[in-house]
Amino acid sequence: MHEVARGMEVKTLVNCDAVLYGMAWSGDGINLTLTLEVAKLGWLSLECTWAAAIHISLDSKPQVGGPPLTFETSYESLSSGRIRVRFDFADRGIVSIECNDLILRKFENSEQFVDDNPS
Repeated sequence: MHEVARGMEVKTLVNCDAVLYGMAWSGDGINLTLTLEVAKLGWLSLECTWAAAIHISLDSKPQVGGPPLTFETSYESLSSGRIRVRFDFADRGIVSIECNDLILRKFENSEQFVDDNPS
């Protein structure tokens, strides 16, 4: 993976039509990382450092599957110096996170799917 953008620069690259494929805690549970696919950029990892004030509400209608697609994404610089990012998935719900920094990285050669221990 290589870094593509950091902080508020991320908003120019991930603003709508991003598909959420996963979320994982890292850094001893202080960072929250989202795995996204954005049509013009491919597979991305968005690390939210020192994540807090997290609100995740996702839902789907009966017989509607698959990962949610963003309708809109907003970014706000808070007076505390932190950043609030909010992913709006239209009728599927929202994900809202406050963090110290955003680090956007691009996966190379589908590395997010590489299994180091194949069965």
